[in-house]
Amino acid sequence: MRLLRRPEPGAPVVSASEKELFGGPLRYDAGWSKHEYARLDLTLRSALKSLPHLVLQTVRLAWHTDRRSLVTVGVTEVG
Repeated sequence: MRLLRRPEPGAPVVSASEKELFGGPLRYDAGWSKHEYARLDLTLRSALKSLPHLVLQTVRLAWHTDRRSLVTVGVTEVG
């Protein structure tokens, strides 16, 4: 089994056209690439640590959206 590793950032390779057009390396501003290797950093401990905050946010959102339905679902789950 091969372990996946986050690639090490190296010095950007600047092509002649990038240098002529932009004066240096072209920088990508893609939000999706920021989280590309997030699953490699995830551990069971970090997932369990963030769980209470996520549950609290969900309950808070449901409370502000429809209190009656939240209470109904809570009572039926407990019962």
